Amino acid sequence: MATEQVLMCDNKLAGADLSTAQYKIVKLSGANVVLASAAGELAYGVLQNDPVAGDAAGIAIGGRTKIRLGATLAAGAKFSTSAAGLAIAAISTHQVLGTIVEGGASGEIGSAVIDLNGVLA
Repeated sequence: MATEQVLMCDNKLAGADLSTAQYKIVKLSGANVVLASAAGELAYGVLQNDPVAGDAAGIAIGGRTKIRLGATLAAGAKFSTSAAGLAIAAISTHQVLGTIVEGGASGEIGSAVIDLNGVLA
C-alpha cells in the first residue's frame, strides 16, 4: 500500500488542466507548473492535488510521496519521468528524481522519496 510521510511542499499555479494528474510528475513553465512532457527531463516535483488551470497546485518537492507508476518498479529503483509524467526507471542521461520505496506495476500508485540528485551515470 502506497504511503506518504513528511513532505516538503510548494504551491504554484497550474498552467494547464491538471485535474486528472494527481501524483504525476510536474515541471515548471514560467511561474506555473505543467505536466512533465519529455522522458527523463528535469522536473519540479509530484502533484499532490487535482487543480484546473489557474488554481493552486500543491507540489511535493522533497520527502516521501505517493507517485503514479509508468512502468513496473521495485523498491530501491532510481526513477525519472516518462513523457506522460509517470515514474519510470532512470536510465543514462535521465534526470534522477528520487528512489522508489514501495513499488508496483505500471498504472499503480507507489511511494517514492524525492531527491533531485542529478543525471544517472
